[in-house]
Amino acid sequence: GPVPPGARTPSRSRFAAGGGDYTAAAAILHRTSIGVAAPQAAAQFHTTASVISLFVVLQVGMYAGMQVPAGVLLDRFGARRMLSVGAALMALGQLLLAVSASMPLAITARMLTGASDAAIFISALRLIPAWFPVHRIPVLTQLTGVLGQTGQILSAVPFVWVLNRFSWSTAFLVLAGAGALVAVVAYLVIRDSPHGPIRRDSHVAERFFGQLVQVGHVDLVAQVPQRVPGGDPRPAGARQLLPHPAEDPGVPDRGRGLHRLPRA
Repeated sequence: GPVPPGARTPSRSRFAAGGGDYTAAAAILHRTSIGVAAPQAAAQFHTTASVISLFVVLQVGMYAGMQVPAGVLLDRFGARRMLSVGAALMALGQLLLAVSASMPLAITARMLTGASDAAIFISALRLIPAWFPVHRIPVLTQLTGVLGQTGQILSAVPFVWVLNRFSWSTAFLVLAGAGALVAVVAYLVIRDSPHGPIRRDSHVAERFFGQLVQVGHVDLVAQVPQRVPGGDPRPAGARQLLPHPAEDPGVPDRGRGLHRLPRA
């Protein structure tokens, strides 16, 4: 059941919630990787940027279409398995993209990434009410969204560096390996609750949907291929960083406000 309001937070709860945040950050890294790699993708598949935008459209479509099935599966299997399996499937999608030589296989890879991505954030949020007292949920929900955005920074800086320094295949193989590691860590570290697996809590989505909307960090716009006039791909990654310094410092205050005025 839910953690009582006055209960002390066990130290292992930080590992469980931290594992969820870590997996959410990896999911956003995978999600936004194609947005910063649009010029290289066009060269890799010998096509135009407008065709590459199909990657994003289908990925976002799969992400949106899988939200309800992912919620049903989350109730059935729990956050631990959903996070680890979702991370593993996203890694598989990146592996397919790394080795693909044709557009159909590459599009399939991005659709797999989008479908798997749908399970990650809601599963990370599911861990919060299972491990923390009610009064801490709004702030932690907001922070989960913020910490997850480190994945966007990783795609904009180190991933772009690897992509420019080495090759398309190397960069996406690195992402696939990182995703596989995240899947293993998620399975080993995360537990559904202090009392074991949680089954069929149909009210979780109702209680926290408003908080999920308030987080405001889905950032689907960040997936749009970033094309820079003149053909230099490096500023494409840097543009992903612009929203964060101005937005993130106020997130804890928004979370505390949600706790004080939950119906506002």
